[in-house]
Amino acid sequence: MLKVVTLHPINATGFSLSTSPHRNITTSKHHHIATSQHRHITTSQHHNIATSQHRNITTSKHPHIPTSPHPHITTSHITNIPTSQHRNITTNMKPDFEVGIIGAGFGGLIAALRLKHSGRQSFVIFERANEVGGTWRDNIYPGCGCDVHSHLYSIASEPNPNWSQLFSAQPEILAYLKNVVANNQLNPFIRYNTDVVDIRFLEDSNTWQLTDQHGKTTVVKMLILATGPLNRPNMPVFKGLENYKGKQFHSSAWDNSYDLSNKQVAIIGTGASAIQIIPNIAPIVGQLNVFQRTPAWVMPRRNRTIGSFQKALFNRIPIVQKTIREIIYWIRELFGLGFVGNHFINKLMEKSVLKQLEKEVQNPNTRAKLIPNYQIGCKRILVADDFYPTFNRPNVDLITDSIDHITENGICTKTARIIPPM
Repeated sequence: MLKVVTLHPINATGFSLSTSPHRNITTSKHHHIATSQHRHITTSQHHNIATSQHRNITTSKHPHIPTSPHPHITTSHITNIPTSQHRNITTNMKPDFEVGIIGAGFGGLIAALRLKHSGRQSFVIFERANEVGGTWRDNIYPGCGCDVHSHLYSIASEPNPNWSQLFSAQPEILAYLKNVVANNQLNPFIRYNTDVVDIRFLEDSNTWQLTDQHGKTTVVKMLILATGPLNRPNMPVFKGLENYKGKQFHSSAWDNSYDLSNKQVAIIGTGASAIQIIPNIAPIVGQLNVFQRTPAWVMPRRNRTIGSFQKALFNRIPIVQKTIREIIYWIRELFGLGFVGNHFINKLMEKSVLKQLEKEVQNPNTRAKLIPNYQIGCKRILVADDFYPTFNRPNVDLITDSIDHITENGICTKTARIIPPM
């Protein structure tokens, strides 16, 4: 029986469960934005701040902040109501806090740090889980890691001189965020296991009233939404999926209790999460069928371990690590020019990927399937060192036929091919 692991929805362009907060950019224009915004992850400008002068919460100004609010807050729950017209809300209500922050991932913690460092202590963070971390807490699939350099993918005011690799894995990033909270005494400001289910703007007092799942209300003067979208499974819709009798789960809801050893596994999608999962499970499964709709441009990652000498240097002379962070940033900015009209840089990147593909994939038919038919930068560029070589394994098959429907025991393509054969 085929064991299906569903990943990125094939029919949802741009959806990706990668591990960088800048992963959901799909156009060349937006990709340049992604490369230029890493530097500014140190400020709270990534968040939407609803001040007392704003009656509605705005969440679509920044490409990395979802247009939908908190997972459990629908648009009907965010209301602009004159308090005199709502019998359950008293007028001229004094706020409990100056600022309320929803979410304790990277965004929420950065906002809290900026407030705290500026001397503003009247704020509260609402976190629905029992610990901080956001997407780095919830995504635990095999190989989960960041596709941005560790020295850059960190808070500027909170450098970590002890990163173990150039590109950090999920457990290390989560540990980093927990250390940031501990080192800055942020825990007293966080309400864990608190899910905000209703938000109302109180017009008479120019404040926001937040209600959690237990019915407790909190009033704040300003509201910051730091709810990221990358820990919410977006299940694709396939005809017959409900009839499938094997095990299935989404990459962002990985079931580590399920043993994949010697199983027949199908991965649907080849996005940023998939290219991390595929090389990590291929050695243990019996057969791995990878369904690809659109090939991605995959740049070499060139990951390596950071040695003890470098760590000691960063600890003793912090300016060295800060300088390296700046260098990484400007190199990324340079390559970003390839997405806004610099033909030479664009072609240089394409040649780098094609050279890597030629070198690492032996079968010419498989290699041809992995070559994108669009200009680099028009969709999100992925980074990996071990994705291409995985297709040289005898137990890995790349399938580009479209999926027609799911049967009880497998996947039927539009060419009437059944995976696995019946």
